[in-house]
Amino acid sequence: MLAVMLFGATGCGAAAGGESGTDGTNVIRVGETDGMPSAFLHFGEERGIFADHGIELEIDASAGGAAAIPALVGGNLDVAGSNVVSGLLAGHRGLPVRIIAPGTFATDDTERDFSAVVVSEDSGIDGPEDLAGASIAVNTLQNIGDISIVTALEKQGVDTSGIQFTEIGFPQMLPALQSGRVDAAWVIEPFLSIGQQQGLTPVIRPYTEAREGLQVGCFLTTEEFLDDNGDKAGAFRAAVADVAAYITEHPDEFRAALPELEGLDPALAESMVLPSYHDSIDADSLRLVADRMRASGFTDEEIDVDSLIATPRTTPGRGDE
Repeated sequence: MLAVMLFGATGCGAAAGGESGTDGTNVIRVGETDGMPSAFLHFGEERGIFADHGIELEIDASAGGAAAIPALVGGNLDVAGSNVVSGLLAGHRGLPVRIIAPGTFATDDTERDFSAVVVSEDSGIDGPEDLAGASIAVNTLQNIGDISIVTALEKQGVDTSGIQFTEIGFPQMLPALQSGRVDAAWVIEPFLSIGQQQGLTPVIRPYTEAREGLQVGCFLTTEEFLDDNGDKAGAFRAAVADVAAYITEHPDEFRAALPELEGLDPALAESMVLPSYHDSIDADSLRLVADRMRASGFTDEEIDVDSLIATPRTTPGRGDE
């Protein structure tokens, strides 16, 4: 499905960019997945961090996920939030996209992360080894979910050859698990906390067990946007770094904003595990993911990760002026 959507976009023109806001700021159209990813951007806007870099964001949460990269290449977005598998695959398959900034990261705690594979109490699955031969729900087939699950399980010596991945949207996963449609479900927050409230048990945290602090998300733009709007791309990258640093230093402030930003129950926002955020791209994480993509048959060739990472022109951040 991803390949069809990626190559279906190649006939469209790249984003032109260059629009200005009413106050003279540079407008950047960003597509990002609804939930925690878009909350990161909204929080940065509310705290004035993007404005500090002369940027006004137009955030389209409906263009996140699988729709983000086609919308980017088709000229409807200037920047697209993506998981790293989709971003690497798009660039490797010839789409004119480059990674300009990091998105979410796993924690460095194998016992506590914002992603986990959960099971019901009567599943008979007590640990990672029991997932051999199981059916596991993931939100998208052949993507970051199954890549990280297989990597984490194989590190523990689990035979993954018999695992059957089933594509189910995050909101529908917990009901599917409770009804017995699948044996286990790979969920992210807030669905992880909701599932635990329903009595579900995490048996493996694939992101952090594949690699502690694994980079999971990234922001992409087109080569044309970099050529024509390098300063804007650099300002966006610098602003993302500042938002990441601010949330890292003020996690409670970010939690407190989530009920309003994402409509979460305040108690849920208080208990859920937050992703980690960093101010720079983790190329080693990307290389690990690229190697696993090849090992899993996503591509027959080695992915040149370094060529897909762009370094836009930078602008001063908070405290640098």
